[in-house]
Amino acid sequence: MATPRQLVEIVAEIVGVSVATVIVHDRNLSTAPVPLRTVAGRGRAAAKVTAIDAANLLIAVAASESVKDSVKTVLNYRDLRGEKTIASGVRRYDELPANHTFGQALAAFIEAAAAKEITLSRKFNLKLMFYGPRPKAEIEWKINGHGSSTMYEPKSKWPARDKLANVGDLERMTTITENTIFCVGEKIGAML
Repeated sequence: MATPRQLVEIVAEIVGVSVATVIVHDRNLSTAPVPLRTVAGRGRAAAKVTAIDAANLLIAVAASESVKDSVKTVLNYRDLRGEKTIASGVRRYDELPANHTFGQALAAFIEAAAAKEITLSRKFNLKLMFYGPRPKAEIEWKINGHGSSTMYEPKSKWPARDKLANVGDLERMTTITENTIFCVGEKIGAML
């Protein structure tokens, strides 16, 4: 079972962000008024991370403009709603309710990797895109050449084009792939 420190190290390594930065994101999530990461003691009593913890940390690292925004970023992205278009072939994802959240979908893919339901041998390709500063996310997958995508958006749509002057027209995007999901899933795999 992976500890928070092990999760921090693998996320830092696979996404190419400093361990110090990921430690701050992790600390912010664990000390939030309602913790966004499993919290326990130290040493042998240290918390064992879950797929939801890993999903929250990945969201914080990939989508935050600044480490001070970790909690706000996770709260904004994890609850984005999406609707499945077609079955993905990944049981844990396909069993999600039709109106699931982005956090649930990301955790389902991490759990599937941890349980070896998805592997490189299945020619599984996954791309997770985080758009900001107005939160929006997309999951795109292909298994053996066939795939689809799901867009996760806030309940209210963006303002009309004539009102963009008041909210800005900037959009940035960060992306992670199946490599991140496989590495994080492998690290927490002993738990499932």
